[in-house]
Amino acid sequence: MRPIIASLASVAALGLVAGPALAKDDSQQTRGEQQLERLIGDRVAGDPERCVTTFANARITIVDGEGIVVRNGSTVYLNRTSNPESLDADDILVIRRYGIDSNLCENEQLETYSRSGNFLTGLVSLEEFVPYARADKDEG
Repeated sequence: MRPIIASLASVAALGLVAGPALAKDDSQQTRGEQQLERLIGDRVAGDPERCVTTFANARITIVDGEGIVVRNGSTVYLNRTSNPESLDADDILVIRRYGIDSNLCENEQLETYSRSGNFLTGLVSLEEFVPYARADKDEG
């Protein structure tokens, strides 16, 4: 009887140790991953696009270490950039516009500046934009 109890106790202890390691914990996600999860929500990824239109009402957000998010209406576009690990949400994103073009396109370079000292903190090149749109509700 004692060997059975000892075996059960060791299995239970192993479960207590291994359980937390196997479970996905929000505290293990980076700040950028958490922010990206909130921005995308239950949207579904579409086919990548080379350019997105950025009218005055488009909101552009830097996501720490993940990329740049452009929100047009209910669609969220994620651009991982050439070096997303250099992106810091505390920086200011500078987009240089020439002419009347309101698009952001693949291979464009954007600058980031320190919010506190206003000095250049990095350059990033845009990659493809992945659109995330709300899933169509099935008609019943």
